[in-house]
Amino acid sequence: MEIQDTIAAIATPVGIGGIGIIKISGSRARKIAEKIFLRKKNSKSHGLKPYRLILGEIIDPASHEVIDEVLITYMPGPESYTREDVVEIQCHSGYLVLEKILKLVLSQEGVRMAEPGEFTRRAYLNGRIDLTQVEAISDLIHARTNSALNQATSQLKGTLSEKIFEIKRKIINLLTHIESAIDFPEEDIEFFSFEEIRWRLSELKDELKTLLSTYEEGKLFREGIKMAIIGRPNVGKSSLLNALLGEERAIVSHLPGTTRDIIAESVNINGIPLNIIDTAGIPLYPPTNPIEKKGTNLTRAKASQANLVLFVLDRSSPFTQNDMAIFSEFQEKRIIIVLNKTDLPAELDPSSLPSSLQKKQIVSVSAKYNQGIEELKKVIYDSIIRGEKITSSPVFINRLRHKVSLEKTIDGIEKAIKSLDEGMSIEFIALDLRRSLDYLGEIVGETTTEEIIDQIFSEFCIGK
Repeated sequence: MEIQDTIAAIATPVGIGGIGIIKISGSRARKIAEKIFLRKKNSKSHGLKPYRLILGEIIDPASHEVIDEVLITYMPGPESYTREDVVEIQCHSGYLVLEKILKLVLSQEGVRMAEPGEFTRRAYLNGRIDLTQVEAISDLIHARTNSALNQATSQLKGTLSEKIFEIKRKIINLLTHIESAIDFPEEDIEFFSFEEIRWRLSELKDELKTLLSTYEEGKLFREGIKMAIIGRPNVGKSSLLNALLGEERAIVSHLPGTTRDIIAESVNINGIPLNIIDTAGIPLYPPTNPIEKKGTNLTRAKASQANLVLFVLDRSSPFTQNDMAIFSEFQEKRIIIVLNKTDLPAELDPSSLPSSLQKKQIVSVSAKYNQGIEELKKVIYDSIIRGEKITSSPVFINRLRHKVSLEKTIDGIEKAIKSLDEGMSIEFIALDLRRSLDYLGEIVGETTTEEIIDQIFSEFCIGK
């Protein structure tokens, strides 16, 4: 990837729609656009004036074929998304129109197809945004709830970056005093005392730990939580999935074993993305049918990975040995007992359930008639909130790399405190603080490896 190249790509989803956009970025962006664009004769604009929408046509210079009537915008760098010269061509959205215009752009001298995320990568490399803001753009695009959207917007505005830089400034200030004491021990300079240094290190450690404590909540709103629906065959697991989603996504049948494949869907529960897994029914005895056996094994694997389990019982039939076997297998997980089919005559009294089940939260529903579903959603939400670390912090970390870098930073601060307490040379304290600065720099992209950067940008599509 050469950042000096001029690049182009379709920036909108390919397909039939109202508007399609082709983006060009680089030093040749304006020249390329002017070569294939002809403004309308009655247009008051002359040439490509910055930050104006100009009406005209895209014309093939070789054949003089008019491809489409378009609006075109020229944004000179550094006041653009990539901090390079950028041109956006707004055309009618259609497979052929977008393809022909892009092909025409790419046929011009000195331009190539953009790689996935390359426009945003240039914004990062040119200093417009840092790495946490790059991640925020990805999170913004993939947000499924208002909470995830608000978190991404806040991070894009720089709340996390500002917090990291604020902590870095404190470390640098402390490091300046320490290194001045090393370099100029005889000078008449008022240095921090050991007590002052230790107090400041402890304050930094507490501040870093507070930020680290937001990880679970940040991850929760960004990624959501995995919830598996389990139970023996024909207890209404798929009906329950449909009721939670508010639409029919799983096949419902009175025949046992209808669900053989894992069905995964998402729903928003009070701002938390809930990734629901509807599983195949688990029989009492191992199935001999290879397909059913595969489905059962997959069910067990998915349920074991879930953060929360809905264990569905059929209230219209007695509690069985099969039910008990399933519960025993997953009882150590966070479980909600769901008594389904309350619309049918009851054969199962909750008070008659084994004591191990009665200790769990029990909710009665009729998935078929959507009765008790809102109460179940409330119980699910309460269970998630109780099980996760929820804070009131305005700043979150939400990625594993943030967490790892903060943990290494804290470790460096703790080593500096230990060195100070053990009366070691002040050079060792300075070394630990230098390492902590590097670890903090990883979060905003100052000291990040190319491998990590590539991994982050792999989340982006071509055109972003």
